[in-house]
Amino acid sequence: MKWLRHSGLFIAVTLLIVTSIYLFMYFWVQNSLKEQQITNLSWQIESISTQSSEIALIEFTYQDQFKIQIKNLTATWNIAKNRQILESIDIEALSIKNNPGFISLKTPNNHKASLNNSLNSIINLIKQSTEAEKLKTDSNLVSSLAYIPQIISVKGIRYSQPCFQDANTQVNKLENDAELSCAVNANFHWQTQLIENQLKSSVKFNLQESRTPEIRVNSEINLEAQVANLQLSETQLKSSLNLNALSSNETQSLFNIEMQNRLTSSEPNNLRSSVKVRTASEIKNQHFTQTLEQLNSIHFSWLGSSLPINLSKLSNTALKSVQNNAMPNIQLTINSEFNLEPLYRANQTSDLLNRLLKQVNLDAKLFADIDQPITVNKFGDFSGNLQAETKLNQGFINHYTFKSEGTVLPSLNSVISTQAEKYGVQLPGLRFSIQSSDNVNLAISNPLSIQASLPIKAKLSSFILENTLPINKRHSRTEFNANMLANIELTELKLVISSATLELKTPIIKINKTTLLTNTAAQLNLSGFANENDWNFHSSKGFINTAIQTKDLSLKQGNLTWQDIQLAKADSVRTEKNNKLSIIKSSAKSLNIKGNITHKLAQVESVNLSLRQAKLEPIYYQKPELENKFQAYQFSTRYQLQTAKLKQPNLIPQSWKLLGKLKAQYSPKANSILDLNAQGSISNKAGLVAFHNAFYSPKQIYSDWEIPPIYFLAGNSLQKTFKDWPKLLTFGSGTLQAKGTSKYNLSSLKKAERWQDKLYTQAEISSNKVSGIFNETTINQLTSEIQINLNKTNLTAKLPELKIVQINHGVIAGPIEFKGEYQASLNQLTQGKLNLHTAKTDLFNGQAWLNAQLFDFSQPFLSKLHLSNLDLHALLEQYPSADIKGSGKINGELPFKVNLLKKPYLTLPEGFIKAKAPGGQIKYQPTSAGLKQTHQSMKLIMNVLEDFHYSLLNSNISYGDDNKLHLKLSLQGNNPAVENGRQVNFNIQLEEDLPALITSMQISNQVSETIKKRIQNKLQRQ
Repeated sequence: MKWLRHSGLFIAVTLLIVTSIYLFMYFWVQNSLKEQQITNLSWQIESISTQSSEIALIEFTYQDQFKIQIKNLTATWNIAKNRQILESIDIEALSIKNNPGFISLKTPNNHKASLNNSLNSIINLIKQSTEAEKLKTDSNLVSSLAYIPQIISVKGIRYSQPCFQDANTQVNKLENDAELSCAVNANFHWQTQLIENQLKSSVKFNLQESRTPEIRVNSEINLEAQVANLQLSETQLKSSLNLNALSSNETQSLFNIEMQNRLTSSEPNNLRSSVKVRTASEIKNQHFTQTLEQLNSIHFSWLGSSLPINLSKLSNTALKSVQNNAMPNIQLTINSEFNLEPLYRANQTSDLLNRLLKQVNLDAKLFADIDQPITVNKFGDFSGNLQAETKLNQGFINHYTFKSEGTVLPSLNSVISTQAEKYGVQLPGLRFSIQSSDNVNLAISNPLSIQASLPIKAKLSSFILENTLPINKRHSRTEFNANMLANIELTELKLVISSATLELKTPIIKINKTTLLTNTAAQLNLSGFANENDWNFHSSKGFINTAIQTKDLSLKQGNLTWQDIQLAKADSVRTEKNNKLSIIKSSAKSLNIKGNITHKLAQVESVNLSLRQAKLEPIYYQKPELENKFQAYQFSTRYQLQTAKLKQPNLIPQSWKLLGKLKAQYSPKANSILDLNAQGSISNKAGLVAFHNAFYSPKQIYSDWEIPPIYFLAGNSLQKTFKDWPKLLTFGSGTLQAKGTSKYNLSSLKKAERWQDKLYTQAEISSNKVSGIFNETTINQLTSEIQINLNKTNLTAKLPELKIVQINHGVIAGPIEFKGEYQASLNQLTQGKLNLHTAKTDLFNGQAWLNAQLFDFSQPFLSKLHLSNLDLHALLEQYPSADIKGSGKINGELPFKVNLLKKPYLTLPEGFIKAKAPGGQIKYQPTSAGLKQTHQSMKLIMNVLEDFHYSLLNSNISYGDDNKLHLKLSLQGNNPAVENGRQVNFNIQLEEDLPALITSMQISNQVSETIKKRIQNKLQRQ
């Protein structure tokens, strides 16, 4: 039994040694796994043999974050092989759960650092691979290949993590290892072969998001290399990636990316690369829009942000094809060659992107084609193509070309067509062409701040497709053409237009229900620039031709032209409610408006409005608490308006001219003019001139005005201007001038008010030695000062001075002096009140006057004309008979009644005259002796009157409704040569037709030819 004891001891020692080794290995493995941040490792081995092993389950935690589970792992090997001992590794299922998930901390200014880190990783990987080529194949390289399986296959891979609820928060709803909300399913196959002197490796994987399994990603990577002289050479890496969409059990490709990279032994640091990106033209619009929504949802769930362009909104509102057309065909090809040696020596903290661009030769080509029009909802159909190419050589752009052309056809129900239809315009289709090409030697020091200026040539023209856009007969179609030469400055993304021409034609534009523009044609040239923060445009010349028709006004042959118009953005300033507003400024060398205007009040032929030195500038509040706060715009200009002929019911047709300067302030917030000042003159062909200084505000219109002296010797500009000028009033000499102020109250505007109720005027009218004719009366040297005050409809006219040297209406009177004040309403101008201060005249070498009195012309009134020292000789000289003469002085009073309500307006109820003592003499010596021969008694009377010395002369005078002048004359006296001077008394009753008498007196007196013709015409009409 001794051997049994020895055997038991051997077994005990052996178990102790094995246990010690196991414990050592266990703790060593556990410690090693901990160093690799692998914990909670457990496994279940199914079987192990000399050529294979099967593990049912492997579970572990990596970095305390990832829970990894491997099911049914099968590994096969063949130790007899010199190379690639491991033949295959097959895994049925691989699960990776990222419990906390990833939260990408968004810190400002970290984009450049992230870019550098990514480039560093890529360069280090290439560096390691190129260094590996120098390894001996019989040592490390062969040893490494021995542990690389020929085939690695994973049938099912699932990676899951919490989804993003918003941009910075992931939702974790894990309960008892429940499935995470965001998951990816994939499969993987990797095959590597080393046959003779050639190494081949191929990787394929398929991926899909669990919630959107219809979106699939397929990728394949192939590596080929030659093994020669114990080194790797002629290394080629090819890869492809496809994004597919499954719809109606049909898989359609969205786009494809293919990449090729090559390193050669002769140039181990020279990397040649090729990238091709293609879209699949067979996909339809509705499939694409659905896919865009899904991609945007995936992007947000996994990364916490939407795609850079809101494709979800775009797909919902725009890209819906009514014809189910295909999406654009896009192809991008990039061929490049990199010198990697300088990058290996680069400081990892330096700007690697800048260094990379200096070591690359690149040729890129882009082609996109929309063969069949695609419909953008609520806009129209697009079709066309785009071609672009650029060449980069060691940090310098040598050449680039860009060309795009196509068509845009607005639909009738599009937003822009609907808006245009409101104005009666039917939009045409547009053909566009954009080109840019240049041979440059442009250094790219920073790709994010490229200092370059790219020339652009663009053209836009309208066209009509009758089959696709039926004519709407109620509206017109617009013709549009544009050509532009410009440059894009990449440094600040600035568009600089060196020259542009725009042309527009449209038959009808309906501004509103009552305003219509017809036959509109416009053309302008343009230059300027625009960027994100500033813009400035200039048009050296242009025109707009149109006709305007409104309810009350029409403009025919309208023409607007300009020279040197500049429109620019002024500084942005703080406005009310802290809203930002781009303030503009503008100027123009000249603006000209021409046309023929017809209005219900007037008709104007050949209007020509010229504006010079026009400026539009912002103004700001001056108060300290409102400093730099925008207030309004100020517009200023010098203007000149000329008309060939102005036709108006109250004016004689002729040309007019307005000249002056204008300044106005406009508030965009209130959409109204705050104030306006127009200072200048108005004149016409007749010679009438009026100077004005007018002001406008929302409350009133106010103007100072002045009419300079009118010299009637040169002509009567008033008579040649106003149709209502009295036809029988003419002036031949003297001057007339006026000045005043007028105000029209706008704030008190009420519907029931008339315009006269808001008018206020003060004026002074003066005349100096004005001579002329009024009807059949001659006026000689009238001098006056008239002060007029109009308050609403109340008129007050003060005459502090009115003097006339002489008037002649058959009876010569003068000098005349008149002072008074007249008040009346504009509605009843002849029924006012006259406050008479002075009214007197010299008459027949005597005097006649009226006492101071208040006359009310709205009702009949009485007054009295006083006569003093009238010379009978002067009176009889004006009587239309050369047979009677006399002498003596006469006094008298002539009470009269004025009633403007009925004719005759003037009556003389009972007046009288009488001779002053001691009397006088009357001589009546007719040239014919017929009266003496008719009767003996008449002979005696005629003899007495041949030299009658009167001592008494009295007469009662009356003038009534019959237009007859009645005189009851009493004479007492004698003729010394008849019957020894016997006393003779005469009682004579005379009746005269007063108008006929005055006419006879006018004919007998020396009057102008004008008055004679008027008298003759009057007599002929009777």
